[in-house]
Amino acid sequence: MEATPFDLSVVEDPPPGTYAISAHYLVFLRKLAARTDLDADWLSRYEPIGKAGHSIYIYRFPAPSSPSDAGPGMGPRPSR
Repeated sequence: MEATPFDLSVVEDPPPGTYAISAHYLVFLRKLAARTDLDADWLSRYEPIGKAGHSIYIYRFPAPSSPSDAGPGMGPRPSR
């Protein structure tokens, strides 16, 4: 598995891939969204596909050209 640092320039529209993000950083993104016009609140926008331990959330964003990759927990959070 290859890891790269998370760049805030892609937070609103993440490129395809799998992301492992700490709960601490997700709260930071929520606070950032509340204080700026950046749509960065992943806790509200997306559903994680899993967790690693108790504090790392796993998100997967499939390539737009492969709708068959979409499954539970991927993409935008369903409306309630």
